[in-house]
Amino acid sequence: MRASTFYRALPIPLKAFAGVVTILPCISISAEKAGEAYERSQWSGIGKRELDLQEKREQERLEALGTSARVKDWAGRNRYGIIAGGYVYVSTLRIEGKGAD
Repeated sequence: MRASTFYRALPIPLKAFAGVVTILPCISISAEKAGEAYERSQWSGIGKRELDLQEKREQERLEALGTSARVKDWAGRNRYGIIAGGYVYVSTLRIEGKGAD
């Protein structure tokens, strides 16, 4: 209950700022990924063949890895997301009063 009373006490501009800070990066990342997908779809001929070959090599490399190596590879490619997720999780615990003081 403490988190909801804390949130209700925040002024409207601060709530809006929190929403913008949260949603804007998500939109930006989504737009960048869509742009990259569009660029890949426009390739043809030798360039497309080379991209397909690189993707196939990467898929074969991942299939050859063991479970722990796959987890380590995934964590290496997503380290900033893991850090941000951990920060949000710990912050949520603190707001809810479940974290250590």
